[in-house]
Amino acid sequence: MKHLNHLKFAATIALLCSSAVAMALPFSSFDPRSMAMGGTGVAIGDAGTAPLFNPALLSATRYSDDFSLVLPTIGLRVSDPDKLVQSVESFQTGDYANTLQTSITNLDSASTAATAAATAAATAADAAAAAITKASLTLDPIDVAAAVAATTAAVTATTTASTSFSTVSASSASAAASINNVSTQLTNLSNKPLSMDGGIATVVGIPNKNFGIAFYANRSVAMGGVFQYRDASILASLANTATCFSAASASAAIAATALSNALAANPIDTAAVTAASSAVTAAQNAITACGTPTFTSSNLLSGLDFKGVMLSEVGFALAREFRIKKQRVSLGITPKIIQAQLYEIPINVNSSNLSASTGEDYLARYSMLNFDLGAAQNYRNGWRSGLVIRNVIPNFLYFKNAPSPGATPVPTGSSLRLMPQTRIGISHTNRWSTVAFDVDLYRNDPVGLENYSQYVALGGELNAWNWAQIRAGYRADLVNSARNIVSLGLGFSPFGIHADIAVAGNEHEIGAALQLGFRF
Repeated sequence: MKHLNHLKFAATIALLCSSAVAMALPFSSFDPRSMAMGGTGVAIGDAGTAPLFNPALLSATRYSDDFSLVLPTIGLRVSDPDKLVQSVESFQTGDYANTLQTSITNLDSASTAATAAATAAATAADAAAAAITKASLTLDPIDVAAAVAATTAAVTATTTASTSFSTVSASSASAAASINNVSTQLTNLSNKPLSMDGGIATVVGIPNKNFGIAFYANRSVAMGGVFQYRDASILASLANTATCFSAASASAAIAATALSNALAANPIDTAAVTAASSAVTAAQNAITACGTPTFTSSNLLSGLDFKGVMLSEVGFALAREFRIKKQRVSLGITPKIIQAQLYEIPINVNSSNLSASTGEDYLARYSMLNFDLGAAQNYRNGWRSGLVIRNVIPNFLYFKNAPSPGATPVPTGSSLRLMPQTRIGISHTNRWSTVAFDVDLYRNDPVGLENYSQYVALGGELNAWNWAQIRAGYRADLVNSARNIVSLGLGFSPFGIHADIAVAGNEHEIGAALQLGFRF
C-alpha cells in the first residue's frame, strides 16, 4: 500500500544526525593563563600576550622584561548550552527510530496478509452465494452439498480476513503512536546548539617603556550545525493516515465477522449475508479513502544547517608610555590584517545534489584591515588598570552558497558581524600573587553566530618564586547565566621557560588550553 512507503520517510527523518550552531569565538586567543583566571587579561597580560589582550601592556610591563616568545598557544572549547548531547542520548536510548521502523514493517506485513485474506474472503463469499442460489433453485442434493461446502469455505475465509484486519488495526495504531513519538523527540532535538571553537597563536614581543613592539599571528575557528526539524506537519499527516487506517481496518474486521456469522447461520440468512458483504466492501473502500499525503522525498524539509568560520589575523602591536597630567599612561595600537573564510552548508533530506558540490560552492572569502586600541596604567602597590577596544572598524561579512554545483556563490542572506568589543580590567600583583577583574562594557556578539554575551571575569594566581603558579577563576555572563564557568590552571616557569595549562567549564561547556613560551 502506497502510504506505507511514505511512513518509511518518517524513519528517514528520525535517523538524521543532529548537531548545532551557536558559535563563539573567544574575546581573544586561548591563552591558558587567561582561561585559568576566568578569562581576565586586559590588565595582567605581558609581552607574550599583549597583542591578544591589550597592546598597551607592552609598555606597562616590568623594566626587567626584555623579550618574550610564545610558540605556540593552543586551545579548544566545546559548548552544549541546551544539552543536545543528552537529548540525542535519550533519543538513542529510547530506540524511537528502530521502534518506528519495526512498526512500519509489521504494518506492511499485516496489510499484505489482510489484502490477500480480503480477496480470498470475497471470492469465497461470491462462490457461496452462487452455490446457495443454485441449490435453492434445483434442490438437487449434489447442489445442496456443494452449497454447504462453499458456505463452510466462505466462513473460514471471512474469519481469517476478520483476524487479519484486526491485526492491521493494531499495527496501524502502533505505527501512529511511533510516528507521534518520533515527532516529539525530533522537536526536542531541533534548534539545540552544539558548537566547537579553537585557536592557535604565536607571539614575539619586545616590551619597552619608550617603545614596545610585538608581532603576532592568530587563527581562530568556530564550527557547528543546527538540526532544523521542519516536518512535524508531514509526520502528523502520516500519523492521521495510520489512525484512519486503523479505524477502517477495525470496521472491516467487524464486517468480516458479521459475514462469517451470517454464512454460518442455519438456515443461511441471505439478506444478512448481502448486508454483511456490503459492509465488508464499504470497510475496504474506507481503507482506500484514508488515502496518503501527496508528497515525495523532495517535500521533506528537515536537515542540518552547518556553519563554519575561520579568522586568521597577522599584526604588529605597538605601545609607548606617555605622561598625561603627571600620570604615566601606556597607550597601544595593533594594526592587523584579517582574513575570513565562511562556510554555510545546508544538508537537507532531499539534498541530492550535495555529492556533486565542492567546498568552494559554500565558501566566502574576505580580507580586511582593522586595528585594536588599548590603554593601561600602573599605580602604586602593584595595582594596574587596563582598557581595550578590539576590532575598532565594524565589518559585515556575508555567507555565500552556489545556486548549483560549480556556479558562482551568492549571498545567502545570513551574515557575520565583526563588531567592536570593549573591555576594562583592574589587577593587583605582588611577589606571591595576582588578582584580576575584567568587565565587558557592552553586550558582545563576537562573530554574529551566537546569542549576545556580556562577561564579568574574576581570577587569581599564586606564584611560587616565579617557578610555579596555581590559578583559578570564574566567568559570569550577565546575559545568560548558563554560560557561567569555573576554571583552573597550572604554570611552570623555570629559567625563563613557561609551560601553562588550563581547563574551564560547566555542565554545558568545557574548554582546555596549553602554551609553551620563553620570557627573559
